[in-house]
Amino acid sequence: MAEIGSVPGAALTVAPLGHAALQRADFDVLYALHGALALLTGLLCLPVDTRPRAAPR
Repeated sequence: MAEIGSVPGAALTVAPLGHAALQRADFDVLYALHGALALLTGLLCLPVDTRPRAAPR
């Protein structure tokens, strides 16, 4: 599943950078976007309970 999710992320990163005259500002915007999305992912994962379940008796 992670491999499938990484394809659109890579495409969304490469698509805006697909022009010939790249400037540093182009990367700065994408870097900030990726940081914001990483924080959003962390916030969305906070309610996930990862503790093991008690063994049934």
